[in-house]
Parts: sequence; structure tokens; C-alpha cells
Amino acid sequence: METQQMGGGMLAGLSHSKLRKAIVSMHEQPQQDWSLEALAGVSGMSRSVFAVAFRRTVGCTPGTYLQAWRVKLAQQALRQGRSLKLIANEVGYSSEAALSRAFKAQCGVAPREWRQQRNAG
Repeated sequence: METQQMGGGMLAGLSHSKLRKAIVSMHEQPQQDWSLEALAGVSGMSRSVFAVAFRRTVGCTPGTYLQAWRVKLAQQALRQGRSLKLIANEVGYSSEAALSRAFKAQCGVAPREWRQQRNAG
């Protein structure tokens, strides 16, 4: 990681001295209302430089990355049988509907359907 000679993705982002701060912040506080400006500030970069560096290094936009992380956390909580309303709040969505939209965009199915598929298997 120290040599930064790897492809895109989270590990590439973590190997970047400034982007690491934003990625760690998103992982530690997924419920935070992370704007591009806020993430750039955590990284000590301007908004535009941060956006370009993140996409170039990680392979997606910061918003896409954050959505994927939040959905992964939601999946873990769904496996534990937790309620969608509580999960939505914990992972940074204002409502069940907002989480459901993000979840379906990421996974192709709604959270309840995803949970049913997992329980049936």
C-alpha cells in the first residue's frame, strides 16, 4: 500500500495519504450527512481536486462509494433481523424509502426482498 502501486478500489484509496482520511471518516460515521465539501475538508483538499483524485484512485465517485458502504452495512443489519427503519437512520438515510431506493439501485432488489431471498436459502 505504501508504494501506491495497485488498481482502484478501497485499498488504493486507503493508500493515498489524503483520501484515506475521507474513507476512514465515511466508514466510522456512515450516518453523517457527508457532502463533497465535507469529505474534501476532511482530506485537506479542495472540492474539485478531491473529486478528481477520489474517482481516479478509487474508481468511483465519493457518493457512489458512500452509498455502497451504507448498503453493505444495511445488509449486515438485515441479516441480524433488525428493522429497516432503525437501519435507515443508523446508516445515514432519512427514511426507509430513501434506504430502499439506494439499496435497490445497488443490489437490484428492495431490502425486504433481499432479506426474504437470504432467509429462503
